[in-house]
Amino acid sequence: MRDVVMRELGGAARAYIREHLTDVNVFCTALLRTFMETPGDVFTLVPAGVPEARLAQFDRGGLLEEDWSGAVTLPDGSTLVPKPSLIEAQASLLRQTMIALKASVCVADDFNPRWSDDACPGLAAFGVGEEVYHLLNLDHSKEDFVTVVSLANQIWHGVAAVCRQPVALDLASETTTLEIQRCAASALLITCTAYDGEGFVAWRRTSP
Repeated sequence: MRDVVMRELGGAARAYIREHLTDVNVFCTALLRTFMETPGDVFTLVPAGVPEARLAQFDRGGLLEEDWSGAVTLPDGSTLVPKPSLIEAQASLLRQTMIALKASVCVADDFNPRWSDDACPGLAAFGVGEEVYHLLNLDHSKEDFVTVVSLANQIWHGVAAVCRQPVALDLASETTTLEIQRCAASALLITCTAYDGEGFVAWRRTSP
């Protein structure tokens, strides 16, 4: 994982999180209510030395240097360099917060698939109507957290939240709108993808 430091953010980050959670799905709508009504701090994890003004450019990439160690040469002779990201740092933050605060679950939304799709929606998936989410607990490994965050994150959207309230699933791995709303109301940490998918912005409840 890249060496990163925590940097506190201000009003621009709060506006970004608010927009990120608006009009997306049931879980994000409930998280927005928690975010708006509950005291909390906003921050990010970035490489040391990133200028203060750069931190507020949430829609812009180029925050991280390209890692040429994973470069692949294509048949036409061109070179493909993997897009750098802080997904490992984000996944570690989510899991370590669960451990520290004895939280029950981490829920990540998955915007693209529908629950009724024939294709398997991925690790620890569950449905709320046609919406797809992933449900992690501390039985899942660090690698599982990285897999889920990578799977769920889109360049324009990706939300994962550590919550104290568990989610009850039926035998079909489905749950109700009320269940997911109760879970979101207990959110202790919310992360939203940012910086063109390279990083994220986070909110943490002040008094968990």
